[in-house]
Amino acid sequence: MSTLTGIILASLFGGVLSITVGHVGLKPDLQGCSAGDAEPSTQKWLADIFLLARQRLALLGVKRVYGGGLCTFTDAQKFYSYRRDQATGRMASLIWLA
Repeated sequence: MSTLTGIILASLFGGVLSITVGHVGLKPDLQGCSAGDAEPSTQKWLADIFLLARQRLALLGVKRVYGGGLCTFTDAQKFYSYRRDQATGRMASLIWLA
């Protein structure tokens, strides 16, 4: 992960995220967070990033947030997933404010 990506994620999610070199994840002390089930492992914590973003945007007064219903891990027909395939590939995510 680039430093810029880490800075952007930190600004969006504040104290919810823990940022280390090459990894962004839910802080372990927020296991009971309402952003889905965090799955503890020896290496990382998993969280519903879309739900975290939606909650943060709602706190800022944003009423209309669209998307987030797709899963790159489970939908192999539409998406590449390193978590699923364990091989390199290309992926892009787009976010815009209207």
